Amino acid sequence: MPVLSIIACRILEDELTRVLSMDDTLRHIILVDSLDSMGLSRKLRAQSRAHLLIARKEIPDRIEDLKKDKLGRFLKPLLNKLNFIHGQPSKNARARDLVVVVNVLKMALHSDGKILKEEVYKNISDMARFSDGILLFYGLCGNSLGNIRNDLRDLDCPMYFLTDEVDKRVDDCIAVALGGNKRYEETLRRFPGVGIFFTPMWAFNWREIDKEVSRSAQSQSLGNMLNDLGYQKVAKVDTGLHYIRDFEVESRIDEFAGSYNLEIVNLQGDAEIADRCYHRAKEGIVNG
Repeated sequence: MPVLSIIACRILEDELTRVLSMDDTLRHIILVDSLDSMGLSRKLRAQSRAHLLIARKEIPDRIEDLKKDKLGRFLKPLLNKLNFIHGQPSKNARARDLVVVVNVLKMALHSDGKILKEEVYKNISDMARFSDGILLFYGLCGNSLGNIRNDLRDLDCPMYFLTDEVDKRVDDCIAVALGGNKRYEETLRRFPGVGIFFTPMWAFNWREIDKEVSRSAQSQSLGNMLNDLGYQKVAKVDTGLHYIRDFEVESRIDEFAGSYNLEIVNLQGDAEIADRCYHRAKEGIVNG
């Protein structure tokens, strides 16, 4: 049973909900049991997507239990005939047996690039022990994660990343939502004065993010920083993902913009990058 581990920023919770809930072949989803996984768990339940919440230290044993359960079925001889071709398991069988383990990390890590890097690297090294591949649901994040391939070159586990249409790693979660680095750059040129981009998860959690920014910026709020830097606009990015109620997203963007006298710009995004990169990682493991 191949194992794909996903290490993800909580800000990409909606994109994770989409790829996991829409994968009809996926039968085994395990979330690392933590406060930061609760939002994803609620959204998966709302989509009727079954999953398990398991303490991190217990996950390798649970994966072994799943393997033993599969091998111990009384139909094993028949399954072997159906699933194996010339002594190798078929791709369809490996896809059905895939186990996806998701570890959602705190949004607050972004307030310090050094801490973000340490936490992501630590979790990659830890989860590589039981994984056949790891998909990193992060961008470069101010280049905090830009040297990950070289830094972890001795890791005995393939790594997959969120990349744009030219296979370049995306800058951050906003580049994911807008469709890649090039579209991100074009949007910044088209809309001068935009100081922050709000996806639904950014909008819903802006107060929490603001607290972390205030701590790291010597009590200066996110909005005050934008005002001081001369920004006049906030962008609302419609990703097409509506796992948070629209009125909640709208009201929180309106609240933020009104508090700091910012104009709202409406932008259209999508989930293409998350979809494509998830399926590429999955196919790489299933076909490997």
